[in-house]
Amino acid sequence: MATPIPDNCAVFSLRQIVEVTGAQLSGCGDGHVSGVTTDSRSDTSGKLFVALSGDRFDGHDYLHDVVDRGARAVIVERDTLLELPVPILRVDSTLRALGSIARLHRNRWNGKVIAIAGSAGKTTTRVATQALLEAIYPGSVHATPGNLNNQVGVPMTLLGLTDQHNYAVIEVGTNFPGEVRALAEVCQPDVAVLTLIGLEHTEGLGDLDGIEAEEGDIFGILAPGSVAIGNGDDRRVVRQLARRALQARQVTYGCEQFVDYSATHQPGQHIDTTSIGIQRSERTGGGRLVFESTLLGKPGALAAAAAVAVAESLGPPIDDACVGQALFRNNLGEAGRLIVLKLNEGIVVVDDCYNANPPSMTSSIAVATELAERRQSRLILVLGEMRELGPHSEREHRILGNKLGAASVVVAVGQQTQPLFDSARSAGVPSEYFSNADEAGVRIADLAEPGDVVLVKGSRGVKLEVVVRALAAKKGYAA
Repeated sequence: MATPIPDNCAVFSLRQIVEVTGAQLSGCGDGHVSGVTTDSRSDTSGKLFVALSGDRFDGHDYLHDVVDRGARAVIVERDTLLELPVPILRVDSTLRALGSIARLHRNRWNGKVIAIAGSAGKTTTRVATQALLEAIYPGSVHATPGNLNNQVGVPMTLLGLTDQHNYAVIEVGTNFPGEVRALAEVCQPDVAVLTLIGLEHTEGLGDLDGIEAEEGDIFGILAPGSVAIGNGDDRRVVRQLARRALQARQVTYGCEQFVDYSATHQPGQHIDTTSIGIQRSERTGGGRLVFESTLLGKPGALAAAAAVAVAESLGPPIDDACVGQALFRNNLGEAGRLIVLKLNEGIVVVDDCYNANPPSMTSSIAVATELAERRQSRLILVLGEMRELGPHSEREHRILGNKLGAASVVVAVGQQTQPLFDSARSAGVPSEYFSNADEAGVRIADLAEPGDVVLVKGSRGVKLEVVVRALAAKKGYAA
């Protein structure tokens, strides 16, 4: 489910690149490049190739290949002398150089950047914000595709900005301390949104206080005249707004009464829709929006409220028809990101298998529970490992297992879910355990009964899309 990095045609002179990266140039510096790429398999003709290195790849191994296919210049971080017929730019870190080049491109572009960070809800909020802005300003919105929210994906997304774009909606992720700040410095956001602060990637980020400090960095770089938008239901987000967004105009959203954009939700007219209400505070103009959306449950309502807050921070107030048109679309969601799949026999699958951590697990289970209660049907929870929790893993899986009393059946997948399985079974919930997704997929295809609601959610590495495919293959999609 890795997202391909999109192509771009951003033009730079070699001297511009040397200036922003501090590179040592070998060869003629009078030329220019049309596009930047990190993928040796892509079209490199006329482009700058940035030789990134990782655990499983090294772009330096493909320098001759990309030059043979027309690359106009290369950026490297090795001191080894190379014999290439194109300019070579040597830097200490090609990854940092990529960020510097993207920041240059962002700063010479005249539009507005909206950066979205948080422990959960980033993608739903990004999708909702992109859809709403696109409805208001057709054809002028650029956004993060798929999961490109890291130190490669964010710069490469920004490099796709062109003169036709007036707005960029950029998702900002993190796995280690300092990543949010580094990406914020590349994005230079005009509007920053913080969705939630909860346990995530604790192997790299540490405890909740460390995660709070890391995610709060999205506000730390905001300049005077910018806007900081935060989930007012989350006390840690509110604290970061107060501490870090001192130069920005502060706006809150949530489901509580005393926020600037207060969201309510209830079941929509269809199984895969939600009826959402958003009440504005007096300081944001007052008035209420009511609309139907294909964004599900409370997560969908919060994402919609954040999107409205962004849109109205950038322009005039919007109306029900505008937001309803934008957020009531069959293609609004992304595969594996809390979307509803309708199978034969009335079986409903909530496919949220892309990733998982404690707050997102709790949120998605609540959505699936609402659907099952509405339909008065059985609820099957297929829950994979929540990875990268480090020393918190056993405790968090056990805590989650104790919260699954509404489920008819729990299926735990992966070694780290053993405590979840044990605690759910001890609480009296019928539970099964499988070591991998292939085994779980075979079982779920037999276990699902007519009318069931099945939530499938786990960390990316568990590959629970296998379960979704197995169930769909056995039952078939509803007409």
